[in-house]
Amino acid sequence: MEHRNGQRIQTSMPVELWRDGKCLGHCQSQDVGLGGLSLIGVKQDLREGVLLKVKVYSHSDQADAAVLPPALHCERKAMVISRDKNRLGLMWADENSEFAVLLNKTASSAA
Repeated sequence: MEHRNGQRIQTSMPVELWRDGKCLGHCQSQDVGLGGLSLIGVKQDLREGVLLKVKVYSHSDQADAAVLPPALHCERKAMVISRDKNRLGLMWADENSEFAVLLNKTASSAA
């Protein structure tokens, strides 16, 4: 079951999915939040628990979108947490994510 921590903002930006140094394909963001993001147009068969590198792109100005290539907006690690037809739910999984911070706190208190 997917748990959303905080509100998500609807947005549509180009996204690249990477694994093991190889680009798996392109899709679009549907929404983004503190805990992760949702993607649409995903053609790859990715299972829950798979770790990916996500590259999100943006245009500096919507008027430029037709003539300028997209610029890299952010690049983060994420884990697949849900899959539904061509939609993918991802949770941020890099060192600065809420998930990683909570995991580190839990590990520290258990030691």
